[in-house]
Amino acid sequence: MRSRGRQGDQYPCVAGYTDFEAMVAEADLDLVAVISPGPDHAPQSLIALNHGVHVISETPCVYSLEEAEAVVEAAKRTGRKFMLAEDYIFMGWVQHWQEVVASGELGEIVAGQAEYTHDCRRHLPRRPRWRLPGVV
Repeated sequence: MRSRGRQGDQYPCVAGYTDFEAMVAEADLDLVAVISPGPDHAPQSLIALNHGVHVISETPCVYSLEEAEAVVEAAKRTGRKFMLAEDYIFMGWVQHWQEVVASGELGEIVAGQAEYTHDCRRHLPRRPRWRLPGVV
C-alpha cells in the first residue's frame, strides 16, 4: 500500500509505502537495505530476492537453518546478490583503518585479536536460537 506518510508534503517526489512487498514490486529498485526488526529480515530478503532486487541485510539475517537455506537458494536462483551487513563495516573509522592497513603504513599484519564486545545475553528473556547448544 502506498502512503504519503507524515513526510509526504515535505518530500512530494518521494513515494512512501506501508507494505514492503508492494514497494519492492512497484518501485524500480536495484537494492534494498533490510533494517527492519530481526524476525522480518529473512522474509523481507526473500521477497526482495524473488522480485529480482539485491539485498543488504542487517544482522541477524536469519533465525533458522531453514531461513538460511531459503535465502541462499533464492539468491542463487535469481542471480541477485545478498550481503549480510554487520553495521560497523560501513562506519567511517572502520573504513579508515582498512585504508591504513591496505597502505602498508603498519607493516605486515601477522595477527589480530578481537572480542565479542556487545554481548547482550543478560538482557534477553530466553537463550537466542542462533547460539550453538553448549556454547555460552
